[in-house]
Amino acid sequence: MRLPSAARTVLLLTTGITLAMTTAPATAAPTGGPGASAAPIPASCNWGRVCVYNDPGFKGGGTTVPTVPSGSCTSYSSADWQSARNTTNSYVRLWDRSNCTGANKLLGPGYSVSDLGFGAAGVGGL
Repeated sequence: MRLPSAARTVLLLTTGITLAMTTAPATAAPTGGPGASAAPIPASCNWGRVCVYNDPGFKGGGTTVPTVPSGSCTSYSSADWQSARNTTNSYVRLWDRSNCTGANKLLGPGYSVSDLGFGAAGVGGL
């Protein structure tokens, strides 16, 4: 059975609107690329924490930092973190400068980055 032209147009428009409403914006996705994963978080970083490490590969003395409200920045001027795990339900952005400028990586909920490619010293909220 073939639908009348007007009915096909409505069906196509409705389908297009549904797809547009269910597609997440690309800017909300965490950074991928080398070192980024959504692998299970090991016991060394308990759920609900942001764990940062002094060396790549989640080594070199890890510590935890709190999440930061959207639009805020927390400075860790003596930090030089090389890898990180985000076990929270929030997005966290790690910055190479303590004033939350310069190179950065966005870690989505449950994401880990084994080599940030820079030494992080600032934590920002998204």
